[in-house]
Amino acid sequence: GYGRSCLERAIDVVKDRRDRGLVPFVMLKEQWRMAPDIRALVSALSYDGMLRDAARMDVTSRGGHDRAPLFGKSIIMINISFGMPQMVDNSKRNVEEANVVKAVYDQLKQRRDKLGLPPSNDAFADRLGIVSPYRAQNRAILAKLQGVDEDEVVGFADYNSSSALEPALDGGVDGLPSVGTAHQYQGSERDVIIMSACHLSAFAADLRLLNVKLSRAKHLLVIVGRLEQFAESNQHWRTIWQHRVHSHVINAGTLEDVKQKMAKLLGVHSY
Repeated sequence: GYGRSCLERAIDVVKDRRDRGLVPFVMLKEQWRMAPDIRALVSALSYDGMLRDAARMDVTSRGGHDRAPLFGKSIIMINISFGMPQMVDNSKRNVEEANVVKAVYDQLKQRRDKLGLPPSNDAFADRLGIVSPYRAQNRAILAKLQGVDEDEVVGFADYNSSSALEPALDGGVDGLPSVGTAHQYQGSERDVIIMSACHLSAFAADLRLLNVKLSRAKHLLVIVGRLEQFAESNQHWRTIWQHRVHSHVINAGTLEDVKQKMAKLLGVHSY
């Protein structure tokens, strides 16, 4: 249909011809970009576990610092049991979850030395990205980052939701990270990605979009949301939640709970 890109339709044609034995099909099974445990999650979710790290991945090819900066793990799952999504302008927003994202960003910024990230605010912001499925959630997150009301957010590019094109990634203020949807992040990468799940829907659980959001992270991936609840009702999120055994997991019932547990994990002594 018209809601799908030419590339997506072309891929379907190739797969159909492959399945009928009309064309050879070779899957690229090696990757050089993601930390091994992020790759393992992406591989389990989207590649039937067949994606592997290139044999020559070393510190140099990884960008000059440890791929697993937090005690050998590169994924933090923050499973919250508070905050409810609201419908805003035909989109979804979870203000409490936006507060969590802001708190996580602040603490990562305090410990950027531990993550091997540059000390200047601008350089740090360029290496970290925030992604969520919903434009309303991105606006809420930007408001928290900028310390303003949502109707005062700077740099949020409104667009016609019926358009096939989305605007460039939103940041709006120097020294703050880009905030965007999976579509906006396609083709981009960041050393650190904070992913706000916000609300479970068929759109938010779309496998291709989940793959884009998770695989943007090179060194550290932080997933925020009602992860256990999502896993109970969706297979893709169940696969993500099962990967918690290879991740740092924070179960939190309040924002203060998140702050305290993140501070302990990162070694932040004051907040």
